[in-house]
Amino acid sequence: MNKITILGSGTSTGVPILGCKCAVCQSNDPRNKRFRTSVLLETNQSKTILIDASPDLRTQLLLTQTPKLDAVIITHDHADHTHGIDDVRPFTFNRPEPLLVYTDLHTYQSLTIKFPYIFQREKVFAEGMLGGGVPLLDLQTIQVGA
Repeated sequence: MNKITILGSGTSTGVPILGCKCAVCQSNDPRNKRFRTSVLLETNQSKTILIDASPDLRTQLLLTQTPKLDAVIITHDHADHTHGIDDVRPFTFNRPEPLLVYTDLHTYQSLTIKFPYIFQREKVFAEGMLGGGVPLLDLQTIQVGA
């Protein structure tokens, strides 16, 4: 049976919101402690697919003890759905091929600009980028509604 794990269901700021004094944000109810949106789908074929990469992704994947990722789907180009993309880096270590990331054309173009060290590797390294551990990701476009 397929398994879906909601890693986060909070707003773009998460809940509680930093500095907020409202009843929800001050609540001790664990339902009012929510990470930003990401989802894990584990298939019957033993594949683990991440849907969206929130800025909370590292903590989310540590808490769920996620051992591997087989693909990533980015639903749209908002920071609360994309800015955890670097946190999939450890899942690309020791892989024979890049981890595939699927998204629409608009998000593809935006991610290429926002994260050139990931999605324009050849160009960035040719210009002498220092550092290492770059996530080995391949960005693929899908046609929405097809």
